[in-house]
Amino acid sequence: MVSGGVSLGSYEAGFLYYLVESMKLSPDVFDVRIATGASAGSINGLLTLLSACDAKSTDPKTSLFYTTWTDIGFPGLFDPKQKSPISLFSRNTMNKVSDRILARVGQGFPESCDVVLGVTTTRLSPKRDALGSRSQLDLPRAEERFVVRLRGKGNGKTPILENYVDPTYGFPQVLLPFEDNPRPTETLRDLLYASSAFPFAFQPVTLPNCLTNPRAPNAPCLPGTASRTPFVDGGVFDNQPLGLASRLAGDGLLPGGTRAAFASPLKRQNKLPSDDAIVVYVDPELTSFSRPPEKTEAERMKSAASLGMHYMEMFVESARTKELLSVLEATPELRERLAIAATDVPPVSQSLASFFGFFDKRFREIDFYLGMRAARNFMDERLAAHVSRVRGDSPKLGHYEDVANTNLEPYRCIRAVLDAQGSPGDTCRNVAPELRAGLQTSIARLYDTCASAREMGSHDFGESHACERAMRGAEPPKVPYVPIVPAKFNRKSASESELSYVVRLLVGYGFVFRDLGLGRVDAARAEREIHENLREVMDSFASSQPEMGTAVSALGRALLGTLTYVPASAIVHVSIGPVIEAGASFRLGAGKSRFLRAATALDFGGLSSFSGGGGAYVTLAPMAGIEAEILPLSGPALQPRVGLRGGYLFSSEDGFATGACDDGARRVCSRPTAQAYVAATAFDRIRLQLAFAMLFAQRKDEDFSWSILPTGGIQFLWP
Repeated sequence: MVSGGVSLGSYEAGFLYYLVESMKLSPDVFDVRIATGASAGSINGLLTLLSACDAKSTDPKTSLFYTTWTDIGFPGLFDPKQKSPISLFSRNTMNKVSDRILARVGQGFPESCDVVLGVTTTRLSPKRDALGSRSQLDLPRAEERFVVRLRGKGNGKTPILENYVDPTYGFPQVLLPFEDNPRPTETLRDLLYASSAFPFAFQPVTLPNCLTNPRAPNAPCLPGTASRTPFVDGGVFDNQPLGLASRLAGDGLLPGGTRAAFASPLKRQNKLPSDDAIVVYVDPELTSFSRPPEKTEAERMKSAASLGMHYMEMFVESARTKELLSVLEATPELRERLAIAATDVPPVSQSLASFFGFFDKRFREIDFYLGMRAARNFMDERLAAHVSRVRGDSPKLGHYEDVANTNLEPYRCIRAVLDAQGSPGDTCRNVAPELRAGLQTSIARLYDTCASAREMGSHDFGESHACERAMRGAEPPKVPYVPIVPAKFNRKSASESELSYVVRLLVGYGFVFRDLGLGRVDAARAEREIHENLREVMDSFASSQPEMGTAVSALGRALLGTLTYVPASAIVHVSIGPVIEAGASFRLGAGKSRFLRAATALDFGGLSSFSGGGGAYVTLAPMAGIEAEILPLSGPALQPRVGLRGGYLFSSEDGFATGACDDGARRVCSRPTAQAYVAATAFDRIRLQLAFAMLFAQRKDEDFSWSILPTGGIQFLWP
């Protein structure tokens, strides 16, 4: 059973790749027959079954697990030419990846390959089912669970794809039109697209489908007669399809024998799986280490906004886990047969609601190897105990690295640093610097999370000894050849967003964001580039709306502001009021000093003199100074700043300081000037400024003078 995880699918892929390849080394112990999944987990579920049917693999980089997830990056997901009013991303890269998977399916599998895939989906519009023939009560049916059986016919022959349901069961079962279908593998691909169609990220997928009728159980589901229904992500209501996995194992698998076999036809009886069945649950969001305590009830109820946000979070979490809780409540015996794979080191891709991994291929690579290492520990610490309980003995389990030694350097480096298996200096020497930086970042985040939990009063370090060391104040272990950083560099400050924190760690440890087109830059520049990419997506999405585009844009930018904001490297503005001002500012630092900016401006004044009866004149005032952005109040929607600048005002009255000024009391003579100002920019474009301008006396009988200069205009950013 594999949960959804967006870009964390790469972590799941590494875990499942190692697990399945290791299980192949113990065929008398393991027989992989069923996989169920939601969203990204449905894709990895299929890859698990294909891998179980395939020959042994000795190079992770040639596996479908690796190539599927490392090839899906942000440039391929976002195509500004393919705007859609209902989705942010396209499936350009996914189509290429799926073609590779379908090509492998088309090459065939041995006849011994007989596996079942369960996939959860959600109807875009619930189907209404009446309760009884004349009942006024109709039930909305949004969740659907497709079950597909794949049977090999031999190498070189396309395997048989068929629905695996009990058509005589009293409740309608959903079917795919595999019969008389010239392209059944494409129907399977569309099913995976539908299950992973995360709302607003990807377009809903229209699937041809049928529902069984107990009164006509043998009615075929044909492409020409199937209904066409739009579906979205299966993780919306069933992100952990344990019930589906349990039912398929209980009703479908026949007991006895070394190799499992499926009942044909399936007779649904809702039986529990046999005693020798083990359900492996993979979810990268489950952790074996402590986390900071959640908000107290008093904090949740301090305002309508905080309580409303709590309700929303509670609704989403409950909707995604309700099926799992219902199954465990109805059949608590399953707890003993459930082997849960928990994460003990945060994957790099976890930020930005788990979309962060799409911004660089190296993130997905290091997460793949972190998943492999997690699978090794899972086999030793959890799975072996389950096998011993089932068999009554402790068989020796094979491990992938016992027979493979190609492209395993990152895996061995991770094992050496985290598990003291080998020499870190030797095993990490030939690993790419970006992968070492990613590993160090994951370790740093683990230690910060556990230290924060301790500071907030928690004493529970879970099952992680590393977390225990962090709670006692230890520094994170060092990955060899990673740049030296100051003490406490791994600690997240209260003013840092999650993205700012992770990017700061990565850059500090030597990561280069090549997929973003960046060389070695400071963390603020890298974060700004990510911000600009996300804003381009939001702007493209808003511009494609047939109605309320402005509202969607404002909402999108507000949402983006909760995820990331970093001051631009350079800002140029033009504004008008009593003076016309052209100005620029440049960020002076990164990290904690990123709020400081060097500011320059050129004010063109004297405009009002052209409308009066006296002589007209003009002034030019070049100025330079320093500006500070108020970061706690800043975001993509609003950026307040304060500044102080000084310079010299040149007036046409004295030839721009080249001649004498006849009347020293006049305010238009050339003289030193300074301004203190406050400014606010809305949505990075509209700039409003209020300046207190001072002119200092430098001639006899010349007075100090001041004025208030309100201006408004536009500004432009450079990342």
